[in-house]
Amino acid sequence: MRITFVFFILSILYFPLNGQQPANIGVTVLGKQETNITFEQIRRLPAHSLDSVRIYNHTGAYRSTLKNIQGGLLKDLLKDITFPVESPKALSEYYIICEATDGYKVVFSWNELFNTSVGDHTLLVTNIEHASQGKEKGPYVLLSTADVATGRRYVKGLNYIHIKRIEK
Repeated sequence: MRITFVFFILSILYFPLNGQQPANIGVTVLGKQETNITFEQIRRLPAHSLDSVRIYNHTGAYRSTLKNIQGGLLKDLLKDITFPVESPKALSEYYIICEATDGYKVVFSWNELFNTSVGDHTLLVTNIEHASQGKEKGPYVLLSTADVATGRRYVKGLNYIHIKRIEK
């Protein structure tokens, strides 16, 4: 009976912890499912960290501060995704929509991510619960620290990246 009780307690502890794996991030290219990016793939990105980032809303009002942020760059995550182009010039017609679980969406152009300093400051945060002192939940947050109003492209619960092309 004692062994059964110990097994029961360990089972209660094991299954919830085992099931807490971060979700994948789905990627679509031109409306077709391209891939699912796993937590392991994100962890293999070159590591970036920031001491703190202040979050401001669209009016410039202070909202919160994230501390000891860790993650990888969005452009590093996307560099292995194939953009179906006939020439490099056509990349200027592509844009990236980052979508949260609640439907919130933000947009980056290909040039903005890969051809300006914005790409060097758009971070996929992997430790948001720690960085927000427990105020935020969820496996991933996208944050563009180069923005003046950092809250405008602060995507909580990032779960999809859609790559699209301007229609001709």
